[in-house]
Amino acid sequence: MKKTLVSLAAGAALVATAGMANADGYGYGSVKDAPLAAPQANWNGLYIGAAVGYGIATTEVEADEEYFPPANLDGLSSEGLQGTITVGYDRQVHPNWVLGIFADYSLGELETEVVFFPLTLEATIKDSWAIGARVGYVNSCCTMWYVTAGYAQADVDLKALSPILGHPILMSENMDGWFIGGGVEHQISENLFLKLDYRYTNYDKVSWASTEIFDFVIDGPDGEAGYLNSETDVHSIRLGVNWKLGLLK
Repeated sequence: MKKTLVSLAAGAALVATAGMANADGYGYGSVKDAPLAAPQANWNGLYIGAAVGYGIATTEVEADEEYFPPANLDGLSSEGLQGTITVGYDRQVHPNWVLGIFADYSLGELETEVVFFPLTLEATIKDSWAIGARVGYVNSCCTMWYVTAGYAQADVDLKALSPILGHPILMSENMDGWFIGGGVEHQISENLFLKLDYRYTNYDKVSWASTEIFDFVIDGPDGEAGYLNSETDVHSIRLGVNWKLGLLK
């Protein structure tokens, strides 16, 4: 009888000890023994961003041969610093894939100068904006590689200078075009993401006409304007940050 009681007491003690160990999380298969899950970035939601970068524009200028001497200048280069603000929305549709839409606005001027004797033309590209979409591939817990594409528009000012004119002639136009690009984005805190991207923008042809230039400089027919045509490509690279607002997740 005593042996039976001792055996029961020992068994109860073992059960109690095992129970306390499990309660403390040290039992076999407990939560504390389970491997910790790797942290995962949350790509879903609305974000705002800011970036600084550098842009290089290449412009082809073609003169109307009827009033200007035949001329076609390729590869006129302009460059300058740019600042960009962005608002966008991303949705992670698969553990490795993210889809998003965005709009951005860039400040900064890209300037160039060309001479069609007796004219000197100064062109300035400024105030550009774009809307587009991006597709991202998440290849680690916190890094996404992405490609972008969309529509772009920029303002361009043209100033004509000549000793014959005696005063500058100012003209402005909007350039419409499209862009493609890509980049990488990395989470550095819960809501803060660092990004580096490249963009190529192709703007459609713009025709410039000025009756005043042709009447006084080229001595063309009264009231009739000739044309200068320009086409522009822009390459830009930008480093910036996105701040996830935690909305619309």
